[in-house]
Amino acid sequence: MVVGKLPRGAISLTGNIHTGSKKHSGESETEPVVVWLRIVAKEKIPELASYPQGVACVYPLEGPLLPFLGGFSGAGTLCCFLALSSGSDCVLTAHAAEAVPPGCIALDEGHLHNLHAAEGEAPRSFSPFTMPSTLPFALHALTLEVKLRERAQHPQEVDGGAATREVSQRLFGRILAVGEVVPLTLGGVPLVLRVTQADTLSPEEQAELPIYHSFRGLLTADTQVYIEGGEGVEVQGQQARPLLADGRTGHLVHVTTSDGEWFPVKKKLLRPCIALTQAVQDKDPMQAPQVKVQVACLDFDRVVMFLEAEAAGRAGDFNVDINQVESLLAAAHHLKCRPLENFCNKMLGDFKSRIREYTFEEVKRANASGKVWILVDFMVLDVTDWLPEHPGGRTIIPAQALNLDATCFFELYHVSKESFMYLRQFYIGEVCQADRELVPRDESASEHFIQQLQEFSAFRIKIKPLASNFHLGFKA
Repeated sequence: MVVGKLPRGAISLTGNIHTGSKKHSGESETEPVVVWLRIVAKEKIPELASYPQGVACVYPLEGPLLPFLGGFSGAGTLCCFLALSSGSDCVLTAHAAEAVPPGCIALDEGHLHNLHAAEGEAPRSFSPFTMPSTLPFALHALTLEVKLRERAQHPQEVDGGAATREVSQRLFGRILAVGEVVPLTLGGVPLVLRVTQADTLSPEEQAELPIYHSFRGLLTADTQVYIEGGEGVEVQGQQARPLLADGRTGHLVHVTTSDGEWFPVKKKLLRPCIALTQAVQDKDPMQAPQVKVQVACLDFDRVVMFLEAEAAGRAGDFNVDINQVESLLAAAHHLKCRPLENFCNKMLGDFKSRIREYTFEEVKRANASGKVWILVDFMVLDVTDWLPEHPGGRTIIPAQALNLDATCFFELYHVSKESFMYLRQFYIGEVCQADRELVPRDESASEHFIQQLQEFSAFRIKIKPLASNFHLGFKA
């Protein structure tokens, strides 16, 4: 088994920006070709021993793949690039091999780890991968962390120059992604390398851009390969690569958060943060200025993601949980970042604008129309869109919790406080004071649960009190 961290997702904004149907680098706008292949172990097919380690093998006459087996590998065999149809950072270099059973793909242990796959499982769907033509895809630099495949009592020295040459030769012409692992034996020592950085632009080119994200690319003869020592390994004879060719970091600001985390952020990205103007305008080209902000790490991470979205012209698509908006707004105030303040205020305004009091009759009419509104401690929660995602199934709430006080059910089925975190997203208001006695209630929730619930629902609006039923008058 390969020892290494699990592959990470793409380093991109797609996790924080809604873009509709997500396209991966190299995907065609047309309907992709899909072929279902059963995974077999490459090492169990003796005829494949002559094929390079790290390449997959497919039966050459698979109909849908045949048009894509047009390139030739260094060994003279037909080859193509394949990726999981469902989306994958990892791209396979697949060689045609008649020794592979029809309908199968032969993978080595590194492939199985990178794809989270296993021999003997149900067939997986693959699609040909085409390199993008509009973006740089050839790697300028590739950084890999090297570890021992088996733990040793003493650190192992690795010749950095020899490892670099071996990697450059072995991985030439392959597409590599951040998080991908590569087994390698060097000088009789079994190692595993994990890709930690894959840059398609030089540091100087990166410094000119407000944002730059690269997680995958093609290793060519011009790619600079860097090997860094991981646990149990000391790399000899190679220097770590600088951020710029001459070691300059003046295009960055080193930001330390209130909880001690450190962020290197480009000055161009931080321009909307007026509180950081002095650091942004620092003229030292060699040394990054250092600032400390009274913003927690998670909040500052979201600030950076918002600034990246804005720099990409997609601030309107930036998404953040409503429960995180108030702390993000506080961060925006501290940094004097007006665009982020406007974004947070709009989100809070949209939230507040839809909050109001409802009569019990309005709740019943909404449920009769096909919506699913439930009442928890007289909060009106619209869970219509949540039903398909509900861990307990989409039918239990409509069957048990409509048009009555569902607080006791909420306590019964939700022992974890994690459920409280969703309340604000579903909250649309309160049952008006006059109608609360009309809401049926079979059982009451415990006082302890009500107290916990109220601690997690400070966002609730205040209910207007009942009007008095008497008036002051004069005696006749």
